[in-house]
Amino acid sequence: MEYYPKHPQPFSFSDALKFDVATITEEITRLQNSLRHLNRTQDELRAYSDGPELAQVLRENEAVIASQEERVSMLNMALIERGVVTSGSHYELTIQPPAVAAVDEQQEIVGPTRRMVVDNLGEVDDDGGIVL
Repeated sequence: MEYYPKHPQPFSFSDALKFDVATITEEITRLQNSLRHLNRTQDELRAYSDGPELAQVLRENEAVIASQEERVSMLNMALIERGVVTSGSHYELTIQPPAVAAVDEQQEIVGPTRRMVVDNLGEVDDDGGIVL
């Protein structure tokens, strides 16, 4: 699968596919925290008076937000490509990335919970966390 980002990114989708699962999930968590702060800052800035400088800051922040949201989507797609289920987990944005996952041959049904083996890391639960 190829993916062409709309915004400049520090890595390509093919690079993201090479990252290990822990690196991807840590980066998603870091970006989600950054997005929470950026969105809160945007709300606070809008409460102040208008002006060309404030409008410029708001536009710049919107561009950063869009780029970071796209990066989270890219990383989620990389997890999906690797067979890690992200639907319903805390690693996803409100906006869902396109469904690109194929059924992983290593998936197995274990009671009411679907679990799968990802690389040599062990089982991964429905939320994408590693079962210890």
